[in-house]
Amino acid sequence: MNENDVYADIQPDDTTDAGVAVENLLAKRRRELEWQIEREREAHIRELMRATESAFVGETDTDPDELLDEIQRALDADERVADVLAPGYSGLKDKYKLLYRRFASQRERAREDDDLGEWPRRQEFEVYVRVSIALGTQHSATDKTRMAPVQMSKLQVKGARSPVDGEPTPIGRVRVSASSTSKLEKRATEIEHVDCEHILIIANPREGKDALLCAIAGNLKDEHGYKWVSLHDDGRNETPMVACPNDEDAIKESLSQFNQTPTGYPTKVYVPAVGLPDELPKNHVPFTIGVDSLTPEIVTQLSGVKQEGETQDRIKHALERCAGNVDELIRLLEKYAEETTAEVTVTEAVEGSEASAESHTRTYEMGEDQVLEDCAKSLMLLASEGLLADAGAETNLEMREVLADQEHVAVLNSNFLPDGEEHLKYLIENVWLRLISYERDEHPNLPRVAVGLREIKELAPSTLNRTKYSHIVKSLRQTLLTLSSQGGSRRILLIGSTQYLRDVYLPIRGNMPIKVLLKMGEEKISVLENAGFDFSYEQRQQLKSFPTGWGMLMEPEGKTYPINWRGPRCALGLGDMEWLDRYGLAMGFRVQHGATSTAERWHHDAEEFVDQDGVRRDAPPERQEWYLLPSDLEALGVEVDGDVSEEALLDVLKERREHDVPEDLRLAPVKAANEQREIQLMSTSEAEEREENEVLTKHGIDGVLRDWTNRKERTIEKMCRVLRAVRDNEVGTYQDMADLTGVGYSSIKNWAVEETQLEQAIEKEGGKYHLTPVGRRALEVSWQSVFEEL
Repeated sequence: MNENDVYADIQPDDTTDAGVAVENLLAKRRRELEWQIEREREAHIRELMRATESAFVGETDTDPDELLDEIQRALDADERVADVLAPGYSGLKDKYKLLYRRFASQRERAREDDDLGEWPRRQEFEVYVRVSIALGTQHSATDKTRMAPVQMSKLQVKGARSPVDGEPTPIGRVRVSASSTSKLEKRATEIEHVDCEHILIIANPREGKDALLCAIAGNLKDEHGYKWVSLHDDGRNETPMVACPNDEDAIKESLSQFNQTPTGYPTKVYVPAVGLPDELPKNHVPFTIGVDSLTPEIVTQLSGVKQEGETQDRIKHALERCAGNVDELIRLLEKYAEETTAEVTVTEAVEGSEASAESHTRTYEMGEDQVLEDCAKSLMLLASEGLLADAGAETNLEMREVLADQEHVAVLNSNFLPDGEEHLKYLIENVWLRLISYERDEHPNLPRVAVGLREIKELAPSTLNRTKYSHIVKSLRQTLLTLSSQGGSRRILLIGSTQYLRDVYLPIRGNMPIKVLLKMGEEKISVLENAGFDFSYEQRQQLKSFPTGWGMLMEPEGKTYPINWRGPRCALGLGDMEWLDRYGLAMGFRVQHGATSTAERWHHDAEEFVDQDGVRRDAPPERQEWYLLPSDLEALGVEVDGDVSEEALLDVLKERREHDVPEDLRLAPVKAANEQREIQLMSTSEAEEREENEVLTKHGIDGVLRDWTNRKERTIEKMCRVLRAVRDNEVGTYQDMADLTGVGYSSIKNWAVEETQLEQAIEKEGGKYHLTPVGRRALEVSWQSVFEEL
């Protein structure tokens, strides 16, 4: 054959001699056939076990003897029985080995004379169950189903390898029916994350969304080398609980089924350095954002748009020239805000089904001064609160160091922001995401990042109409859209949770290919179907009846269910206990709970207690104070003659803890980052006043006309109608004005005597009204443009 034949070059070929290949193929087919026969026999045994149970309790008319005889035959047909009954096998007690042989012998004799006589059939059944468990045909006497593991796939790619020895710990298990002949290895499920495929968890409230989010993120951190970043807390201080071991009985039971134990993760809780209390746990880190960590892309993204060209160059130039000084950066941005044209690109959703979710970009032109002014305003907002600091400030966030510290979970918690400053939370979250993306771009050798987004709908809502701070949230949503579409190549994996699929921005949820569905109602299922997902009747029934913690995995390849998901090792939020109380309990302290009256709360005989620093004090402690009784220390061999040493106190606390807490969570004074910083920026009101002044000056509005801007635009329009009527007609009374304009007589009368309205715009001479210079100027102003710019 022609060696250059392109058809021959692309045909399959054997890696060995054809004869060897045939022998290997036949051997493989023989093994597969033997395995299939074995799996069918095991499934038959499990079905016989169920039928025997029903026969014993009278649910069926089948004779238990017939079923027991068939079970014994099926067990004997298994070649492994000899190994299980061997004297050296420790998985079955010798007592049951002897009983099995006895029952098997009796069964064989009975088949010849068909008479067993008096016979301990229930004991015989118990022995067969024990042997079946020892063989691995079934794993439980009460539950004949089997479980196959659900794991995050093991990374084996250049630059990223899962550090876990052996197989990764399952994050769930698929139930396989007792009658199934499937090999468990075939039903095992791996969730791929080689390219950081994003995950979205959808469920009813209290069905385990956030628990599963933490379980997945914790597994990625522990066994696959990811840096876990928890980005959003809804105000209940649930995310800092990552530092504490789980203390819920149901989740502890779930963990035990996977041979896991509760534990707290080493955690750094990053808190914006404004509005902080006097004390916080030692794992809390106040931070500011340094000017030197900003990039032109981050700065422009804060204004809610993505654009390039001259505007980017101007911002870059301002960052280079500001010498790390906040005030100078904002001044330069305002200086560069000139009337040129900037091309702005915005990515938007294309409405349609989920399966074909797309996005497109539209380009429009806007004044470059507006882009730069928006950037300056966002930076001013951060700086005026002390969150944006000069380069070199001690508390400046170093995102590269945050990501490099793979051991610690990074929790962003903005719950201490002052009242009325909630919008800053979304602005800060946006900056964090941008910094994470930038550092992963610049330093691909950093750990992969798993970003937990609880209630992702708050960060990426499907519509902005009912969203507070829509301008800021729009910018954050745009950042998340960029990460959902490009984050995989940057090795940033998003894990989001929500109650309704439709609440999440369509292009973002469309870019999250792995979806986990826990228990949900008919309405939520219909929403999924309307989005393009198909469910059979049986699948719909499963979704509506899943127990808490069970669910369905949907991947592009298909659906896997029912899955029993593992609970998280770390703690979650509890509605009935303060988060700081739980920190104290996790450390091993007692925590003073109860009534408002201190005396009513104290139920101990002790007249003294030891506080969190080991200092002896007179009882009782204050409400929510952490403490130990002297008897607590004495029980562990520590004499309380005076104050307790740090070493002794920590040793006692460690002994008192049920589960591991990897770091000291005691309260410590907070060093507020902005205590000594004098902000040389205008206040928000001053900034607004200056902006208004610029608009009015631009339109030539001065004097009394400036007061007109305090009126509604509709009122101004009516006043101008009156002025035009005076200019174009002979008008002698207010009633004449009302007749010509349709404006109410009483309104015109009130305006005409009001100094800040028409009183200085018209004057009466010779029995007729005329316009004054103020009135003529009022008609020259484009009030619609003024109000739009204001």
